[in-house]
This record gives sequence, C-alpha cells and structure tokens, in this order.
Amino acid sequence: MSFTIEERQTLGIHGLLPAKVKSQDEQVQHCKLSIERYENPLNKYIYLMGLLILSVSNEVDREGERTPSSTVPGYEAKP
Repeated sequence: MSFTIEERQTLGIHGLLPAKVKSQDEQVQHCKLSIERYENPLNKYIYLMGLLILSVSNEVDREGERTPSSTVPGYEAKP
C-alpha cells in the first residue's frame, strides 16, 4: 500500500517514506518474493498475518478516522 506523490504531499508525509513509489503489481511481486524466501510454513503465516494487520491498520475512511475491520481476529479499533 503505497501513496502517490500527490497523496504524500497532501498528507504531509512526503520525505518520510522511501522515494520510490511502487505500483500495486510491484508491491504484490515483492510480497510473493518475500513469502518464497521463507521455508517454514509458520514463518510464511506470520509474514502474511503481518501484512493483513498492516493493511487493516492503514485503512482510513474519508474523515481520517481508522475504520474497524472484522477480517482480523482480535483487532480492536483504537479510539
């Protein structure tokens, strides 16, 4: 989940993230390569759960508030 240059500037995070803006296809390819590096299925699971939790925590509604998700067991939105 990367931000476009325009989104980075609007949100005031330009310069806080790596300079390269990756497309979704590039991000998916990177994740696939990362998963393939793990030999132990438990490590693959931990990596994938980390991605899931990261994606849920980055979900932001249009008002800028975090949106709770029922897809992650035990996830509770912070007030």
